[in-house]
Amino acid sequence: MFRQGIRVTLKRPLGRVFLRSYSTYYDLFPKTFPNGPPPKGQFMVDKGSLKREYIQLQSESHPDKAVNQDIEDDGKSSQISVAYKALLNPLHRAENILLSRGVDALAEKDSLTDEELLMDVLMARESIADAETREDLEQIRKENDSRIAESEKILDQAFQKDDLEAARAETVKLSYWQSIRHQINEKENS
Repeated sequence: MFRQGIRVTLKRPLGRVFLRSYSTYYDLFPKTFPNGPPPKGQFMVDKGSLKREYIQLQSESHPDKAVNQDIEDDGKSSQISVAYKALLNPLHRAENILLSRGVDALAEKDSLTDEELLMDVLMARESIADAETREDLEQIRKENDSRIAESEKILDQAFQKDDLEAARAETVKLSYWQSIRHQINEKENS
């Protein structure tokens, strides 16, 4: 429990964590996100500001550094770390915002019906499987990074308009692009 009496409970793995007393991770970083989550606040993250606030919060709450801390405060440092990692990742950030609004974006991810997206994902996976050199993988990575950046822009616009259906659909797409990124990294490291 935090000193202010706010408890954060992990209900799902990292990225799909839902905060019981806070509605989003944004609330844990008030300096970086003074207006909270979208639509009032921003979806995009200034990673430098977030890192500075994270370091400050950790120095104030870490059990090894904090003095005169209640036993109940021991989990605050790890909760801040989970929130920080999730806010850095646009997929986890979008999921958290949607979950706080009652939308589980990835609940039906496995039943993909967008044929164009399905074809793009299958082609990307096939390209990864066929890649023979690091240069081949680097080209695939550049294309995929471009898709991820485009998804972030679309998510930012959808959240600013408070269009949860558009944000949900784009979150599903982003989950596939991040999966492709993971596959590229795995192939590169094998």
